[in-house]
Amino acid sequence: MTEEEARAKRDSLLASCDYHVMPDYPCTENNRSLWRRYRQQLRDVSDQAGFPLEITWPEEPDNSAQDNLAGSTETEGSNGNM
Repeated sequence: MTEEEARAKRDSLLASCDYHVMPDYPCTENNRSLWRRYRQQLRDVSDQAGFPLEITWPEEPDNSAQDNLAGSTETEGSNGNM
């Protein structure tokens, strides 16, 4: 994955969850906090040591989940889609 592709994926993931952090979106403050943390983790992807060839993408929070935002590692060529 190139740096441009990684940033495009990150930007797309951020855009797809914008509504979760809007003040008028109906959710608990705990869930809103999980989404804020997830979005920060997405913004921090480019700071990872292996960027852009090895990126640990954060997992999107489940609205019923409480704290688990552990990421999954995606390495170039590891799933055949890069």
